[in-house]
Amino acid sequence: MLAGSKENNYNQVVSKIKNLELIENISILGYVNDDEMASLYKNSIATVFVSFIGPTNIPPLEALMLGCPLICSNAYAMPEQTKGAALLVNPNNPKDIARKMLIILNTEKTVAANIGKGYEVIDKYGQDEFNKQLKKC
Repeated sequence: MLAGSKENNYNQVVSKIKNLELIENISILGYVNDDEMASLYKNSIATVFVSFIGPTNIPPLEALMLGCPLICSNAYAMPEQTKGAALLVNPNNPKDIARKMLIILNTEKTVAANIGKGYEVIDKYGQDEFNKQLKKC
């Protein structure tokens, strides 16, 4: 399932999905409002966020906050941002991405540990921590 506005590389992504003959396996939702987005995270098997850009991105934090197992790229600051709560992948390695997806599908213990770690990470991003970091500046 893909969600997001139809900007940037949208047409290229849809074209690639069609070329790979995956169009019947992928739901392309387009823009999703906040209530629907929260429901998607809460009811998903995982969020797979394989980005080549950074340094910080909101979807991984949303996934962690809502208890959705996370797979994300090891690029830029993603390892720092997720602090061990995600399965990290090389965004240039489809086999690595597939392996991590299979881990999520087949290993309940790993999923539970990542969700718990995700809640710990999100707690550290709270207002108190923000204020402390701001005072350091």
